[in-house]
Amino acid sequence: MADLFTTHLTRVTHSPSEFTARCNEMYRAEEYDEFIRCALTGEYKDEDGFSHQAFIDLNKNYLLDDDDLCIHRDYDSALGFSQEILVNGPLSVCSVPHTGCELADNIHLEYPGLGDGNSVPYHKIPNFQLGTYGPRCSINVFFPELWSKERGHGSRPHILTQRERDLWYRQGFRRAIRALGTDLIASEFPATLETETERGRKRNGHIAWGTKIVDKRYLPLLADQIRHEISSNGDLRIWLIHRSCDGYYYYYYHFLFRFEAEVQLLLLVSSTTFEL
Repeated sequence: MADLFTTHLTRVTHSPSEFTARCNEMYRAEEYDEFIRCALTGEYKDEDGFSHQAFIDLNKNYLLDDDDLCIHRDYDSALGFSQEILVNGPLSVCSVPHTGCELADNIHLEYPGLGDGNSVPYHKIPNFQLGTYGPRCSINVFFPELWSKERGHGSRPHILTQRERDLWYRQGFRRAIRALGTDLIASEFPATLETETERGRKRNGHIAWGTKIVDKRYLPLLADQIRHEISSNGDLRIWLIHRSCDGYYYYYYHFLFRFEAEVQLLLLVSSTTFEL
């Protein structure tokens, strides 16, 4: 290792985040020798195979508080889709699936390959809100297999029927909670959809839907367990999870480089308790 460090290379200035990203890129590519060399000495090769010496400038892209240049951004919302519940914290779930919090507005994203290979807007796919977490963050569950051309042309294609909500809850969600937790945890959830509906009904006829807290330790396994419990029902077998964080107002300084802006966006998303 005596000749590991060289001094004749062209020096390239990096911010700490740029240098970290470069090392991570080598590690993800399983270029472990190059990763070790870069991490220990700062030496790396560019895309053309030429070697350079990284110089980490802690003051790069730093702006004083009274600087004339300030990048000001307002993120209205952050969206994410996955097959699992990627929440790094407790989840407040609705006791039973109910109407009123579905994704009904166009988010200008489409789900591919439904019907005759069509791409269908997400807000036209049957869905419901599973729960909420963090500051103004929510999780919705989508059922692409329930979409059809006839249903898509209806006035409310995103709404699950009473039967579909009952199947999800009784055959899937509640059984999964019992399998992952204890009878005591499962007992906090009503046995049927009708039971909770009647329990939450007010004198004026409106329903106050209840919520329960599912601990963080159950969430990594919950989605697969629900799929296992509900696998006998083909319509509800394939589903995905949509996460959204709304109403954010994020303010920061950064230099006019795309990379620095992406780093700040990553910090925003990671602060919403997404599991990255």
